Amino acid sequence: MQTFAVTIEGEDLEQVRIALNRAFIPTVGPPMDIRFVTEPVEQAHEGHRMSAVLDADTAAAAEARVKDHLPEGDYEVRAAEPWPPALTP
Repeated sequence: MQTFAVTIEGEDLEQVRIALNRAFIPTVGPPMDIRFVTEPVEQAHEGHRMSAVLDADTAAAAEARVKDHLPEGDYEVRAAEPWPPALTP
């Protein structure tokens, strides 16, 4: 088995995080979108991208497992990539 990161994009990622964590699929993100110059801090909101990190035999299997556990909604699942990312010198 190999570890993969699968990026998920969409709205209401808190529901995605809850669903994946219940399926024992750890998540990373989403980052907070904060507009330091044009918006007050009170208007900070959740980002629209997060990653699931999981073990699978193939990248396709990792993507399928994530898709199987997503809640109802309009989410885009990106291609799985090896985790951790390769370090370049």
